[in-house]
Amino acid sequence: MDKKKIPYTLKLIALLVTFGLCILTFIFLPEAFNLAQRITIVIFLAAIGFWAFEIIPLYATSILIVLALTFALTKLGGLIGLKETSYQFFLVPFSNPVIMLFFGGFVLAAAFNKYAVDRFFLHKFIKKLTSSPRKLLFGYLFISALFSMWISNTATAAIMLALSKPILEQLDENDLFKKGLVLAIAFGSNIGGICTPIGTPPNAIAIGVLAENNMTVNFFEWMIMAIPLALIILTATGIVLHWKYPFQSHKMPELSSERKILLKGGIPVIIIFFCMVLFWLTSFIHQIPDALVALLGVGALATFRLIDTSDLKKIHWDILILMWGGLALGQAFQVSKLTDHFYYLSIFQGHSFALVLTLCLLALIVSSFISNTATANLIIPLAVSIPSGEKVLLAVTIALSCSFAMAFPVSTPPNAIAYSSGYLRTKDFFQTGTLVSVLSLTIILIGFEFVILNVFNLIT
Repeated sequence: MDKKKIPYTLKLIALLVTFGLCILTFIFLPEAFNLAQRITIVIFLAAIGFWAFEIIPLYATSILIVLALTFALTKLGGLIGLKETSYQFFLVPFSNPVIMLFFGGFVLAAAFNKYAVDRFFLHKFIKKLTSSPRKLLFGYLFISALFSMWISNTATAAIMLALSKPILEQLDENDLFKKGLVLAIAFGSNIGGICTPIGTPPNAIAIGVLAENNMTVNFFEWMIMAIPLALIILTATGIVLHWKYPFQSHKMPELSSERKILLKGGIPVIIIFFCMVLFWLTSFIHQIPDALVALLGVGALATFRLIDTSDLKKIHWDILILMWGGLALGQAFQVSKLTDHFYYLSIFQGHSFALVLTLCLLALIVSSFISNTATANLIIPLAVSIPSGEKVLLAVTIALSCSFAMAFPVSTPPNAIAYSSGYLRTKDFFQTGTLVSVLSLTIILIGFEFVILNVFNLIT
């Protein structure tokens, strides 16, 4: 989730501007806004400034959000001016099922890495792709997408790039195809994450916010919505890369027959993984919630000593804390009844496409410059609170859009990893990444009518 470091002076200016805006907003909001609503708006604005400019680490901002909401809105007898609960109200989201689901995904990814399961399978796939340029390019793209469905897109991009060095080094020095292959790894890793709830944090945030609004989207339902769109987007991306970066070397590269060894313990990890996937895909039969399936997987890995405390220390706790802040903000929006003041958004009444287009564009632009998790934390709770909006439709499309910011090296971790390879320049990302982002967003906006809405109708 790391972005390019922001200069200290800019952070200081951003801090002063953020605090000034918060104070002015609190003072000049109309009298129709009660105290709880004013506080919620101020904390939301502070979150925007702190997350956008990384004034402090992203997860630290989430902790401050939870503390600010707790101290400002709660009291021993309940929320200020409300009759809900005491200080625990904003602590509970850290045990939200969607955070447990993502926790399970992180632990599974750690087990994959520990026993070289990821490297073993990636090598198995890659060594079959060197018969033609088109097969190699599309193979890189789809394999990166496949693995980023289950392990982090950062890890996928890093492993794929490492395994691809022998092939890249065999291509002619000025062959544009090198750029196409490296971009295929980055873009495939970004796009593949949309396919599963554990593929990327914005997906989990969308599911969590919907759950707070008593709307459930399970693992299988998400995949039905996302995979058809992802396949179309990946195909379109492959066509763009094949057209823009043609193969120019004198011969196809060859991959050495060196085997990637599956470490002892790898087989049990694979068995547990397939059992988890099977349970996730059949939840409509056995009715075991996705989060419990994830925790069952963690329990199995721990029971058979396939993971230990050193592995748990390596998972992305900062991402879980970041998600916690977003879910707490969503709760504040709901319980303070701040959404009652969104009447001005009634201009979208009966025009769901215009609403989806506006918010998806906003998500795409914002996530080009700040963490897509922070973007989802800010936009999805706001979107789901719109009175006239279709909550599932908005949450899903915005979450998907957060993954399509690919115009800059700093837009996503896979982009940054691809840039670090030395084969690409900023203009390569801007030219090709912008085109892929626009194509992806267009496919989502067209697809929401024919895919997302149909699944939405089945869910409801």
